[in-house]
Amino acid sequence: MKGKARTILVLLAVLLMAAGGFAAETGKIVGRVQSADTGDPLIGANVTIQGTHLGASTDLEGFYYILNVPPGTYEVKISILGYKEALFKNVKVSSDRTTTLDARMQEAVMEAAEEVVLVVRRPMIRRDATDSRTTRTADEMDMMPVENIQDVVRLTAGTVGGNFRGGRATEVNYLIDGASFVDPMNGTYEGFIPQIAVEEVNVITGGQSAEYGNMLSGVVSQVTKEGGDHYRGSILFRTNDMASTPIGERDQLKDMQASVSGPLPFISGLGDLRLFLAGQYFSTRGRFVHDDSTLTSGFGKLTYSITPRHKLTVSGTLSNSYFTMYSHLWSRTTVEDLLDQYSPYLPDGTLDPANVFVDANGNPWFGNGQVDTEDLNHNGVIDPGEDLDGDGTVDTEDLNHNFKLDEYSLLDHLPYYFQHTDQFAVKWNHTISSKTFYEISLSRYNTKMTYNTRERYNEDANGNGMLDLEPRYGTLEEIPDDILEQYRDYLKADNPDDPSYYWFDFNGNGAQEWEDLNGNEIWDWQVYGSGHDLFIDENDNGIVDASENAPGSQWASWGDGPWNSQIRWEDLVFNSNTRDNDDFYLYGDGKTYNRARWNKDYKIIWTGRASITSQVHQYHQINSGIELKFMEIFDHDVDMASGGNVYGQNFKAFPRLYGVWAEDKMEFEGMVLNAGLRLDVFDINWDDYPADITDPVVDPSIGGQVKNPVSIKPKTYWGPRLGVAFPITERDLLSFSYSRNFQVPILRYAYTNVNWDFSGAFPIVGNPNLEPERTTAYEMTLRHQFTTDMAVVGTGFYKDISGLTDTRQVFYDARNWYGLYINLDYGNVRGFEVSLEKRFSHFYSGTVSYTYSVAKGKASNARQNYINAWANNVIKTTENYLDWDQRHTVYANLQFMIPRGTNLFGTKSLDGVMLSLIGRYGSGLPFSSPSRDKDPPINDQRLPYTMSFDGRLQKRTWFSDNMALVAYLQVYNIFNQVNIDQRFFQANADTDWYMNQDSDGDGVPDKDVDGKHNDPRYWQRERVFQVGLKLEF
Repeated sequence: MKGKARTILVLLAVLLMAAGGFAAETGKIVGRVQSADTGDPLIGANVTIQGTHLGASTDLEGFYYILNVPPGTYEVKISILGYKEALFKNVKVSSDRTTTLDARMQEAVMEAAEEVVLVVRRPMIRRDATDSRTTRTADEMDMMPVENIQDVVRLTAGTVGGNFRGGRATEVNYLIDGASFVDPMNGTYEGFIPQIAVEEVNVITGGQSAEYGNMLSGVVSQVTKEGGDHYRGSILFRTNDMASTPIGERDQLKDMQASVSGPLPFISGLGDLRLFLAGQYFSTRGRFVHDDSTLTSGFGKLTYSITPRHKLTVSGTLSNSYFTMYSHLWSRTTVEDLLDQYSPYLPDGTLDPANVFVDANGNPWFGNGQVDTEDLNHNGVIDPGEDLDGDGTVDTEDLNHNFKLDEYSLLDHLPYYFQHTDQFAVKWNHTISSKTFYEISLSRYNTKMTYNTRERYNEDANGNGMLDLEPRYGTLEEIPDDILEQYRDYLKADNPDDPSYYWFDFNGNGAQEWEDLNGNEIWDWQVYGSGHDLFIDENDNGIVDASENAPGSQWASWGDGPWNSQIRWEDLVFNSNTRDNDDFYLYGDGKTYNRARWNKDYKIIWTGRASITSQVHQYHQINSGIELKFMEIFDHDVDMASGGNVYGQNFKAFPRLYGVWAEDKMEFEGMVLNAGLRLDVFDINWDDYPADITDPVVDPSIGGQVKNPVSIKPKTYWGPRLGVAFPITERDLLSFSYSRNFQVPILRYAYTNVNWDFSGAFPIVGNPNLEPERTTAYEMTLRHQFTTDMAVVGTGFYKDISGLTDTRQVFYDARNWYGLYINLDYGNVRGFEVSLEKRFSHFYSGTVSYTYSVAKGKASNARQNYINAWANNVIKTTENYLDWDQRHTVYANLQFMIPRGTNLFGTKSLDGVMLSLIGRYGSGLPFSSPSRDKDPPINDQRLPYTMSFDGRLQKRTWFSDNMALVAYLQVYNIFNQVNIDQRFFQANADTDWYMNQDSDGDGVPDKDVDGKHNDPRYWQRERVFQVGLKLEF
């Protein structure tokens, strides 16, 4: 029996994949057709969704079922011989939801059959709602003053930024058309499709069905638009680039989006082919200097209805983004003619009579408009009479030795980033009947990131106008005889009486110098120009490319030394970061650069899926499927920290993720039950893990080669899901849900320094043997409809969290240790949400939500134990408030609109005017008070609350039924509220300064938020204006 069970699991592992792949993206329409006079069921009535191939016929009881309906707004026609046709307008369908459409048909005279038109209003309470879901349509999002889809998501009850109901931000699965767009290494959403292409967004914070997997806290499902049976399009432009006007902004944002859709022309003979295309160009200079960003993205979807029952969908998306990031301590500019060390002024502003740094005319070097140096003959050493201050070293303003005055923005010494994503998907959909369809799909998702700090430096360090290549030898015997004979006149020794090394002093300055930093034996500054980057590794083999392409001159045959080796990143000594008295970075000797030197990574994910959905009975809809995901992950990262420590990894891995699910949606008259079960299998596919983590490598002094490597076994886990909804009255619904959710830890925790490099101090090593993280979640919801256009939803929730990733201190000898990621963290979240929704009527609509939540856990991030171990602090084992523990959260979104054709105040000129407002309130997030104790407190203090209001005022002008122009003004932070950026504060603040600094001496701490460096990033943005135009046709 055990053998059979093992065989079954192996077969499942071959066929399955976890729900990081495709998921539900269609809804269904059901109903019953009866005679209005007798109430008898009408058999064989035709129900069709206009403009599509979808439809059904009623059964013996008058029931019909139309599955596989894409989200949108439709017209549904019901017809049967002898009765007036019924046309239902404004029928809204949402993904994974049931829309009920009952009809009571009126008899008609055959010669004069009539059509009865009915306008359907979306029910305020859906009787099949067993999850916590917020749905936003494209029309609703168009009216909201938001920047992007993420802003829409963050207005959902239970969310605090990117955290859903107290979970970590990496615990959310983001889907586009059912396919995951999450970077598996970092757990971040990377789906840069134009917002204009999105038809619907569903945010599910609890009660997720078994079809969704590989997530602990929530699902964000975006469904894109499809081409229709008529040509449609739109063009959008928005900006805040209004030059020096009162509402101008330094970031000069420009966002242009366009879309077009409809049937493909000139190929009508091939069948029903429809196309949707969208593109976007976005650029901004950012809020700060060196905060630029440019994005281009495109999306396309081709749908081919080969027959009314067979549909092929091909879609793809592509995006490229270039950006830089501001860092405050790097924001100063070094001016060679104004170097502090040569300032002639005393602290009181008077001239220092002892200043020796003066030019030939007796003027101070400082600010005299010329390059000054002690090295008058430019030979790189101090000669008699040159040493003005008598310190024996060359003092100079010419920091990069080019004999002219320069200025250096240290922001240019930060990384430059490039990010690319693309996805291609093919989907085959076969509707066997109105009650059954299956779907087979295949997709390829690719996301990659490159960043590089551009080390642009003049290798001529002594400023003598040449690249000095003077090899050094320990003894005379090491020098080849022919070389010694040829260059004997240049031979020098460090100490003629007792030499410890020899060199050939070609430049005659008496100092041994080897200035070729990147190993190509070329003076890069002279050959390639001052903008040339000395250190790149395009082939990602860990060796600086220039050193691999050296011309192989005579120096290459001389003994062992830097002139005869390929240069690895860890061989570089290029991190002599210099700071001023205020702790800001300076140009110094030109080698001040950010530690993030090089990164290139890509993640390619192939996902295959097959699923079938069938209304097998009036009360049972069965959905089941299998999925598989194959990943290829490459990551080469170089982190050059202080003290010569180099961290990072260079690897390629091929993990696999499988899954299968089955779910029954039972819709009875007095109860709706969603019961499902999910099996997931994760195979890290790694065979180089040490058998003994306390003795992990062959050579502990450098690491690298794993000792006694073993293979990691696949991890298997089951996830039951249950949701129940009880209609209490026509206006009340009670629901309950239970779920066990599992998620593979973000793979950065598995692969960080997976090469086991111990050359840097206190390394952290990834753990391919991590277990899945787990959450058991419960929620109970009561929904009540006050009127036909107003309802309230109240939800109580509890989550028990275990197996989250943290780090463990592992000693591999008596003194040295490394940090290893392990499943150690745990926590719990409890709270309740109350949401009030007012559907549009009487010129306004809106939603208001309030969330009370308590989120506690052992750690807010996976490095907490490592940080405490590094600081020799006590390792915490108790729960504390998590960083995103926000006790009170309020979101409000209100719209006031004058519908088309409305005569208001005696005129129709105000029709199409709309005012949309968004309000946000959040109580203060926690932070840790400063402490020198070995058991420091964690998150024992609270920041002040934050509050903001955004608004959008727009006017829609109709030129025809199919063409309109929308003009709008959008304002963020309308009242210019001063808010702390609490997440930035938590990550970066000097809490001792914040809690204790008393600059004005009044005995009360100043609570100086932006710290002693006055970093503006500690504050959220001030008021921002935008204008926009959108043409719809």
